[in-house]
Amino acid sequence: MKSAIVAVAFCLLVAYASGGAIKKRSIPSTHSIETGPSNQAVVLGQNNGVTLQCRVPASSVGTTRVQWYEYGTVSTGNLISDGIVLLPGHPNSLRYSLNLTPSGYFDLYISPVVYEDGTYYKCQDFNASPPDQTELGAQLVIIEAVPNCTTTIQSPVVIEGDYHTMQCIMYFRASLGVEPLMTWTGPPPFLQVYTVTNESVFSGISFTVNRNMDALSYTSLTNFTSKGFQSPNSANNIPAWSYLWRSSQLLVNWGPKNMYITPDSASYDIGTVITCFADAFPIPTIYWQDLNTAVIYNSQSLVITAALVGSNRFRCHAENYINGILYFNDLFSTFDVNPIPTTPSPGPSTTTVTPPAEDYCKDLTGRWQASNPTAALCLWIDFASNGVVSGLLRNDTETYWLDLYGRIQVNTFDQGGFTTVAPGSIGVTAYVLECKACYGVEIMTVSQIQRSEASAEACGAAGVTNALPDFTFYRVANTSPCNSQPPP
Repeated sequence: MKSAIVAVAFCLLVAYASGGAIKKRSIPSTHSIETGPSNQAVVLGQNNGVTLQCRVPASSVGTTRVQWYEYGTVSTGNLISDGIVLLPGHPNSLRYSLNLTPSGYFDLYISPVVYEDGTYYKCQDFNASPPDQTELGAQLVIIEAVPNCTTTIQSPVVIEGDYHTMQCIMYFRASLGVEPLMTWTGPPPFLQVYTVTNESVFSGISFTVNRNMDALSYTSLTNFTSKGFQSPNSANNIPAWSYLWRSSQLLVNWGPKNMYITPDSASYDIGTVITCFADAFPIPTIYWQDLNTAVIYNSQSLVITAALVGSNRFRCHAENYINGILYFNDLFSTFDVNPIPTTPSPGPSTTTVTPPAEDYCKDLTGRWQASNPTAALCLWIDFASNGVVSGLLRNDTETYWLDLYGRIQVNTFDQGGFTTVAPGSIGVTAYVLECKACYGVEIMTVSQIQRSEASAEACGAAGVTNALPDFTFYRVANTSPCNSQPPP
């Protein structure tokens, strides 16, 4: 007994001599969570199951005590598992399982996933203590379905000036604080509203259609931000899930508006050609009506004749169909026509000879200028072989124009004009000219200066292609009628 006391006293003296205190030996802790779950967002029905990770050092498996908690059924946390045992009393125990391989893995697997699984999950080592990592958690967001997006637009064709809306809504389940974001992009201007609750997100836009929206569309992007994913001892990653909804391309049409005539005068001489224009798409049908006689002139241009000498009241009528509905507008004009001078004009008379129709149309030559998007597009035809123009089509197939106006024919050329829109605007990709001859129809694209292969099966000897007439398109301002040869 006495020797034992001496030995203890000796140890204390040694300790005092070395620093005055007995130091606890520092041993690294093996109780900590090395890897915790990541924040996830899944769409219900698109996953067979979800895995939430929880890993500890393999060397601590014998002494660690890993537990899983979820905060959906109980707001303060409901124990799912303790060690390698799943608690049978948990209401979701039949859909839970633990992946315990390799050593140190305590991954929680949920299958099948249901909407109510959206909540916060946490794994902890009951035997660990600070400063070691004792717990790590993450959000599991369950999305009921991808956003349901609707619009008041019933067809691709929309009318300029109409009011429309688009909206998307999505339902989800997660812990409080998680807020998905919906962002709209598209042609301005538009107004946007955004509302989010703990289980839904809604966003919509409203706009009035204008022609600058033509051939464009709107998109709604739904994704997650950092909101709700920044808690202590929790994963800080943002779920990668996102969803992009795109509306149909808008094809903007409008009825006739901004009508005018050129030349616009209080009086005209015989032989003057008055042309009426209307801003519309599709290009409208335009005609004149004499309000004194009710006679209708089925042309965009009105040729002043001797029959109109005196005071006149005319109506220019423009109309087009959009989605089967007739849109129209009228422009009224009152003018006088000057009488023919009584002094005779000496000189020999001339005879106009029209050559017979034959052969196909030739390549278009190039005075195509799109600097003025709406202008008179003049057509000049060399009648050396006398091709016959029968119609103009839009985008290869759609009827676009069927009547030359201001038609003047002499021995060597025929000319006329029509109002159109430059390629590349208002949804038009190409204009094509349809030419008829004695043995068929040929279609050529004006904007690309191309034509189909000529054929000589019906007229002329087999394999022989006769000379082709020249077609020249050139643009002039609306105030300049197509009453002369093309500019040099």
